[in-house]
Amino acid sequence: NKLTIAFDKAGTKKVIDSFVARVLSDTAAIARSFGARGVLVGVRPAVATTLIDLGIDLSALWQGTGAGGTPLTLTHFYAAEEGLLPPMRGMSAEELFPWLQGEMMAGRAVCVSSLEGLPPEAALDRDNLARFGVRSNLTLPLSVGGASTVAALGFNSTRSERDWPEPLVKRLRLVGQVFANALARKRAEEALGAGRDRLEAA
Repeated sequence: NKLTIAFDKAGTKKVIDSFVARVLSDTAAIARSFGARGVLVGVRPAVATTLIDLGIDLSALWQGTGAGGTPLTLTHFYAAEEGLLPPMRGMSAEELFPWLQGEMMAGRAVCVSSLEGLPPEAALDRDNLARFGVRSNLTLPLSVGGASTVAALGFNSTRSERDWPEPLVKRLRLVGQVFANALARKRAEEALGAGRDRLEAA
């Protein structure tokens, strides 16, 4: 089976075009390296939403918004299946998925083929994942250069339970690293721009 990676670039603002372009370019290169077929589509007006056409029906990007990178907040998502409770941008992982957020901030990936595979302390997370129709989940912490987690990228199956074979997980980690690097560059550019504005205003 060919792996199809689709990127959303519709509705992006001019000021982040270069950020989107780098994500598309870097991820397309990774896709080609393992024989994938890259497809650009205008699915949703978001910075760079990723769809992996391997039975992954729901993907979500959570970004750290406060001190220490928490709470993680939902900023981008793709949902392939209609009729399910849709995620909402701005949702807090601290409120809905506290155990998952803790794992992400500790740098630990979460990989379960069934929600029953989550530990007892993840009861709230399990209930809320079920509310959104999730049957299987893979969530990866995103960081750069061994630093603390800055975001998390989730991949979910809603139509049926599925396994997460190690070769697929490795590929998705590559995709996640592309996003981590792009997010780090974007934040560095924003910080540089803010510093320049302060100097000009002084």
